[in-house]
Amino acid sequence: MLDALDINRFVAIGWSGGGPHALACGALLADRCVAAISLAGVAPYAPEDFNWTEGMGPENVEELTLALEGGPAYDEMLETFRTALLALDANDLTSLRDIYGGLISDADNDATSIDAVRYTLENTKIGLRPGIGGFHDDDQAFLKPWGFELEDIRVPVSIWFGGQDLMVPATHGGYLAAHIPNARSREFPDDGHFSSWMPRVGELFEEAIDLAGGRW
Repeated sequence: MLDALDINRFVAIGWSGGGPHALACGALLADRCVAAISLAGVAPYAPEDFNWTEGMGPENVEELTLALEGGPAYDEMLETFRTALLALDANDLTSLRDIYGGLISDADNDATSIDAVRYTLENTKIGLRPGIGGFHDDDQAFLKPWGFELEDIRVPVSIWFGGQDLMVPATHGGYLAAHIPNARSREFPDDGHFSSWMPRVGELFEEAIDLAGGRW
């Protein structure tokens, strides 16, 4: 994709489940990726180091517990989630909790505009329309080895995370910050999965430029 767009240098920014992909660019494409930012990003599954699902909302605990087991019960749960999300009408939404239920903290619910809520639903639907394949593969990618070690990342990295995040708890951000050499750690104790970065987009781009340090 970079070759097709004639892009030689880039900063990778990934939110939530996209966080690991941004870090992968920093680890495996270090000749072109000049910096990486993880926004409320997932940490590697490391049960020997910390309780990976502790602090998550009940929907995530159920999903990821079944994802570890695999099998028909897991696929059935994904199909149930998919059907329920595709049935939602953006015009009927009043808050993020109408989409994600117990995964939404008060901080996220209070800080997210209805336009952002509707936009989130429409994007979620686009991803789910073809089936549960992407949903399934995302879960499995989180839980299996990522193909690189956090300690081997050498490009500048910034880790943003919220203390009120019920999707990806602050323990994930803390783990990433502790294991990536020289990573910047930016914790927002009063914010959640959405509110930790959405109101700070300008600040986010300033961070990206600063991390890149002219290495364009």
